[in-house]
Amino acid sequence: MSDPENQTGEETSGAEFGDESRESFTEQFLGRDWVGTFLKGLSIRILFLLLAIATFSGLTDSVGQRFTRSTWESCHDSLQASLVHSGIWFGSLTGVEMALSPLATTTAEPEVVGSKAGKMEIGKFLQPIVDTVKNLRHYLAIVTMLIAAQLLILKVIQLYSLKILVGFGAAACVVQYRRGTLFGNVGQLFIIFGIITYFLYPFALNFGIRGYHEYKVQAATEFSENIGVLKEKISDVDIISITELKQNIQRIKDITLGGIALVWNTFVSWLFGEMLICVFIPILTLACIGFIMHQALTYMDMSAMAGAFAVGAGKLVSSLGSHTRGRLSGGKRHEGVGSVRKDQTEQRGKKPGPKTLSCILLMLLILPFLSGCEREKEAATIEKAAALMKSGNTNGAISLLHTFVQENPNSYKAHFVLGDAFLALNSSAKDEKHLYLARYYYDRAKELASNDAERNEAEDAYLDVKASMGKIQGPGDFLELASKAEKVGNKDRATFLFAKAGDIYVIEKDYKKALKAYERCIDLNINKSGVDQLKLKLATVQYLNEEPDKCLDTLKTVDAVKASPSSQLSLDPSFLKKAATILKVPREYKSLLSLTKKVSEENQQVIEKCFGDLFTRKYTEPAGQDKEKAVLFAHAWELLAVHFSDLGMPAQAKTAYESARSFYSFSGSEEEAVRIDKALAEINNS
Repeated sequence: MSDPENQTGEETSGAEFGDESRESFTEQFLGRDWVGTFLKGLSIRILFLLLAIATFSGLTDSVGQRFTRSTWESCHDSLQASLVHSGIWFGSLTGVEMALSPLATTTAEPEVVGSKAGKMEIGKFLQPIVDTVKNLRHYLAIVTMLIAAQLLILKVIQLYSLKILVGFGAAACVVQYRRGTLFGNVGQLFIIFGIITYFLYPFALNFGIRGYHEYKVQAATEFSENIGVLKEKISDVDIISITELKQNIQRIKDITLGGIALVWNTFVSWLFGEMLICVFIPILTLACIGFIMHQALTYMDMSAMAGAFAVGAGKLVSSLGSHTRGRLSGGKRHEGVGSVRKDQTEQRGKKPGPKTLSCILLMLLILPFLSGCEREKEAATIEKAAALMKSGNTNGAISLLHTFVQENPNSYKAHFVLGDAFLALNSSAKDEKHLYLARYYYDRAKELASNDAERNEAEDAYLDVKASMGKIQGPGDFLELASKAEKVGNKDRATFLFAKAGDIYVIEKDYKKALKAYERCIDLNINKSGVDQLKLKLATVQYLNEEPDKCLDTLKTVDAVKASPSSQLSLDPSFLKKAATILKVPREYKSLLSLTKKVSEENQQVIEKCFGDLFTRKYTEPAGQDKEKAVLFAHAWELLAVHFSDLGMPAQAKTAYESARSFYSFSGSEEEAVRIDKALAEINNS
């Protein structure tokens, strides 16, 4: 039997234990800790549920494609081009290896004075080359397979989108999201795989591809510029000229050295580009993805899988160069694999720290912005380049325009502004190469010009730079260039050059030679729109050369509507005054007036003064004048009246019309007087 006291004590302790159990149960299931844990788990599951619904409904696909479509397309196109590129290299190296392999085992046994000197293993000299070719072929085989695998990944992920990996991963995490559990590990692994393959991998690949394209743009720009400089230097060599023999020898020497440097630099740039697309970008891209995958697997306590992943990558890397190592070590080609496996096994238990996870998150955030840049349009690029040049950052403007020109090789404006930029760069840092580059881009702009105005603008800039370099000594050089252009059938360029020579002759007051140059221009453009402009220049020079009759004959053939304002400015006031006194019929007066309508306000005032000087006397009564001369002055006053009406000066127009009427009446031209009366009535009514 038990002791009653002890029994009572046991009952008491049991009661106390029951009370404590009840209290701990209450705290556990009704306290704050329980509520917080429950709400936390519920909220996380709800988030995973919403993610699963969003992925299965296609919402995440539509949102993701909005931001990644251009990146995916860029990756797909670039991978296809890279696959063809690496495939060609692989096939070429395979052919080289097949050709060299038999030679690597070749032996020879030469005879010296009738006796054999022993075997010579000639192939040993070729063995390093054969090993190098084999190693490169082995590497390119791996690269080609990886590129094909990447294309397959893009196709598969685009086909099944986020619904498979992220959707099922989120659904598994709804059941259990904690690490260490089956559903938690599988769900998180699926989500990580989905994010990496759908977002991180394309952006990382596109980032590398953009770097490669930017390098290619830079290399292509340097190559085209160097070719342009050589082309311009070659054009400066005049082999026929004996007086410049010494300068020509120096130029030929510079061209030869420049050509050698161009070939070498082009080879180095090409080799680095091949290494970039075939070595650096594949390795760095896959290393980035592999690092994140390894860290993710380790973080989810999947150390065995992470270790196997690392060992597989180590085997792949260590297999490179195995042919050379095998030859040097006697067949022990994979000597370093065990150490790699050992090192990776030691790292299995280590988990990534906060810094590593922060770096991964930062990479995920930055890469889309680095890859999502769009090309600027031409107007915006030109405007930005002009702003950079204005601020003194000419090199920045050149870099911006280089990129745009490589992407838009047919842009006239971009090439022309590039010429301006190099010209500005030469003014701050004297370098003859800048002038050659300015000439090159002006010449390219001329070839890309879509109309005569652009072509003349570029040609003018090109010749100005050439003249500033001392390559054009005077108008005779322009005539020589024009003759060469005419011989090859380039009439537009020949016309421009003849006109340029004529302009210089006018400045030098050598009017006879200027007449020949302008007449040659008109002959080349007899049926073109610019012929009226050239005729105006010819008429001006004819007047200056004291050939008024020829001048007026030329003016009668000018179509005033087609003549441009810039050409009308060549008609100076004295010429207008002389022409107005010689012309005798209203049609010719009005034709002369129409040539002066579309000029600036300042030149309108000059012309007004010209006619005012011509008619300083007001002939209210033309007494003492013969009728023929009265008609001449009547026409002149009518011309002046029309001119004042066009300028919006009705009072002056009225006075001129009244003078014209008095002269018509004196000469007996009553019909003309009635017409003037109608014009006066219109002025009075207005």
